[in-house]
Amino acid sequence: MNTVDNAKALIADDPRGRMYQFRDANPQFFLESLPSADKKQFYEFIADWMDRGDLLNEFDVDIEVLDGTGSTIQIWEFNTCGITSYGTYLQDTIFIYQFSGVQDSEIRDRTHFSCVGIHLKVP
Repeated sequence: MNTVDNAKALIADDPRGRMYQFRDANPQFFLESLPSADKKQFYEFIADWMDRGDLLNEFDVDIEVLDGTGSTIQIWEFNTCGITSYGTYLQDTIFIYQFSGVQDSEIRDRTHFSCVGIHLKVP
């Protein structure tokens, strides 16, 4: 991997935020959460992609950005996506907002997606 690729990889994995490179041939994004039993269906979906990704149909992903009242202010529409990686890790940098609401280390999972297109919709 050359220096430019290393820099892109660091930007893509930056936990402080993601700037979508919407002019890239394959827009990418990641989703993070706290692992929990109620996500079993999602984990089964991940397992299918790990085992049979090339045999499965790609899918679309819409991400709604909400304001403090729950109203949608943006919708990021990613088209023809596939999962490129998934894993769990220890998030122990305390100056980053913790999903649990407690300023302490926490286990998180992260799923990376690569898509063919992206569109920003403003309702």
